[in-house]
Amino acid sequence: MLTYIIRAYGYTLLTHDTRFYILGLEILHGFTFAGMWISVVDYAKEMSPLGWISTVQSLVNGVYYLLGIALGSILGGYGM
Repeated sequence: MLTYIIRAYGYTLLTHDTRFYILGLEILHGFTFAGMWISVVDYAKEMSPLGWISTVQSLVNGVYYLLGIALGSILGGYGM
């Protein structure tokens, strides 16, 4: 969470002269994304019934990629 806070706050400090600092901030994206997936996979494993772990993991991936990315891209593109 601290890495995400640093990354989000770092974006607010960017100006025309400091625009190349974004390369360092984007490295932090790997840590925040990995931390998110670790927590999601662990939570899905704990919440799934015995014998349904693979199914729940597939549902988690489907919701993230299909609903989150695809639907977000469509609605975001339409909004723009």
